[in-house]
Amino acid sequence: MSAAQPSEISVYGAGSWGTALAIHLARCGHKVVLWGRNTAQLEEMARTRVNQNFLPGITFPATLSLEPSLERAVKANHRHLLVIPTNGVREFLQTIAP
Repeated sequence: MSAAQPSEISVYGAGSWGTALAIHLARCGHKVVLWGRNTAQLEEMARTRVNQNFLPGITFPATLSLEPSLERAVKANHRHLLVIPTNGVREFLQTIAP
């Protein structure tokens, strides 16, 4: 993936690492959907365009959107980046498998 060939990517995990990767990908010209399990946190991030808990002061590029619905995040794109704790990977993958 390069800025010359922008992609649409869903990033799962709105912690510090997932948010940082989503911001970087969006800055590189990709259209990014960021999903996290904490809906209230995502709503705040959507409102302020910042992840105040993990990356205060770093604003989101216009091509980064936040999606509280896991189903919509999965359906939004064909490229997926998992940035969730390893102890949750199995359950997460079982949830999105269908």
